[in-house]
Formats: sequence, C-alpha cells, structure tokens
Amino acid sequence: MERIRILSHDKATLGDLREYFRLTLEKKLISKAMRKEDVSGFAEAFEIIKSAMDEIDNMTKQNKKVNLNQSE
Repeated sequence: MERIRILSHDKATLGDLREYFRLTLEKKLISKAMRKEDVSGFAEAFEIIKSAMDEIDNMTKQNKKVNLNQSE
C-alpha cells in the first residue's frame, strides 16, 4: 500500500493512469461493439476504475488532514 500512497502524491502519473485506463476501456468497448458483442459491463467497469482512482487521489487529502491534526 505504501507505493499507492506515493502514487497519490504524483498527480501527473495518476492522471496518466486515469487516461490509460479510459483509453484502454474505450478501445475494448469499440472493438466489442463492432463485433456486436455485449458491452453492458463497460459502464460499470469504468465507474469502478474511476472510483478506485478517486480513492487513490483522495489519499493525499487524507494524509494532509492527519498531518494537520498531529501538529495541533
């Protein structure tokens, strides 16, 4: 988990990961849709990935709050 906390501070890499996941899902979605396969799970997958990335992003805010409380 420590590496994920480090990632939460690296906003550029976190942004790149968000974009990579979005583009990968989009490519797979289009590919499946063109083959007329079921794509109903992609919206849910996107929301799960977005939620996980948001949680990583929020680790920075949580760490700052903890640090502020400790110094008071």
